[in-house]
Amino acid sequence: MATSATLRISRLRALIEHPNTGDGERATAQRMLDRILTRTGTEPVVGDRTYGNRHHRVGRHADLHRIADMIRDDIVLARATFAPRPAHPGEPALR
Repeated sequence: MATSATLRISRLRALIEHPNTGDGERATAQRMLDRILTRTGTEPVVGDRTYGNRHHRVGRHADLHRIADMIRDDIVLARATFAPRPAHPGEPALR
């Protein structure tokens, strides 16, 4: 299934190339297509790969240092959330 940008690009190209499209409509479609292609062309390109605008976010493409930081944050959260709390005076300690 085509993405929305891919589908929009193919429809705009079909509109531009259609012989019955008027000059004003063709010019408008061309400007829209140029804007879409300019916006998608700003993504960083390395070799034959194009990385999207979310590449810097942690996830599948994170480096080892960033993943280690995330694991440390998770451990701190787990210790703070699930650590046994000291009993108040008069309450039994939970272990």
